[in-house]
Amino acid sequence: MKTPDPVFQRSERRLLAFMCILLALLQVLDLHSSLHAAGEGRSETNPLILWLVAHVGFSPAVVAFKTAALAVLAAYYHVVSGFNRMLWPSISLIPVCAAYVAVVLNNYS
Repeated sequence: MKTPDPVFQRSERRLLAFMCILLALLQVLDLHSSLHAAGEGRSETNPLILWLVAHVGFSPAVVAFKTAALAVLAAYYHVVSGFNRMLWPSISLIPVCAAYVAVVLNNYS
């Protein structure tokens, strides 16, 4: 198996870092927009968060869920950054980011 070109490896590592940072930012915006939407009387639709809401309340549930999502993202970055090739794991984050853009925009509207 051929070792990837170091230039491509650096580019792929930068793309992975960019996508993870973007997704982390979107997680924070989702947290803020969810709290904003709840303040306007809108309800949460994520069943996992709703289960947690029943046990600890709305704000702690959303904060806990988003903290867990950021921890999973950090673990993903840690694992994937050890791969020789990181292009496809990086590209796989594009639809996830797009979905969160839609969620955040919906929460703020």
